[in-house]
Amino acid sequence: ETPIEREIRRSCEREQSLRRSRGLSPGRAGQELVELRVRPLLHLPGPSPALPRAVERARAGAQMQRDIEREAHRQAALLRRAGSEPSVGPPPPPLGELRRFFEAAAGGGSGAQQLPEAGTRAQGRGLGLARTPPPLAPSLLEQEVRAVREREQELQRQRRSIYGTTEFKEPAPSLTASRGDGKLAVTWPPRRKAPDSGLEQQRRP
Repeated sequence: ETPIEREIRRSCEREQSLRRSRGLSPGRAGQELVELRVRPLLHLPGPSPALPRAVERARAGAQMQRDIEREAHRQAALLRRAGSEPSVGPPPPPLGELRRFFEAAAGGGSGAQQLPEAGTRAQGRGLGLARTPPPLAPSLLEQEVRAVREREQELQRQRRSIYGTTEFKEPAPSLTASRGDGKLAVTWPPRRKAPDSGLEQQRRP
């Protein structure tokens, strides 16, 4: 019997004794009682006791150390995934810098904003180095110019073999990189500098 039930029972007995002493009918006092089943309060979660400040600080330090190790493992995995070019990306920041970053992030100071900016600048420089194009192969224009020069040399050899030792030279097309876009400027057709007097002398009787 709980203390509340005991008080209710005593008040009912007191009321019945008063009714009998005054000659009143017992009434429906006993019929109005309703049994209420309630759950015990022991299963309800109570307020957790406040932890000491040293325990909270130690827990925050352990969490920060786990975050630093996880970040270091992630960067090492990225470097391994990069394969044969680990130096293209930005070097991983040291653990001391990561520790300062997490401490500043936990404290909410201005250092938490400066460190990510420095990291993004380093990453931007690394990406800029990574995006530099490799040396390009000879363009189609250069290949055509080289083929034309080879044909001209072959024609000169044929002329020398046919007409003897007469020197007949034609200038090769000049290649200059004077254009701003880096492409070669080709002067075509080439200008003739050597006169054809030698051929005319051979043709005379």
